[in-house]
Amino acid sequence: PISIKLQVYPDPAKNILYYKLSGQSLVNSDKYLIEIMTNTGTKVFSEYRDQQGNQNLVNLDNLAAGYYFIRIRSANAVVVKGFLHF
Repeated sequence: PISIKLQVYPDPAKNILYYKLSGQSLVNSDKYLIEIMTNTGTKVFSEYRDQQGNQNLVNLDNLAAGYYFIRIRSANAVVVKGFLHF
């Protein structure tokens, strides 16, 4: 199995959520999908990112305060982490 860790900070987050992937890479994927979902599973943000890029942040300005999940998916891996937005 693929071992990927996802860190998010700050938590709770106000305007911007930063994320960091560590462990094995997303395995032969040039791009990955980043999604933000509400605690009921409604997707409120979705964007493909380049694995080689340095944009490891998501702007939260358009989201209401609450508990959310960030999910990062590639062809071979999925990792999910919860965070609080205020």
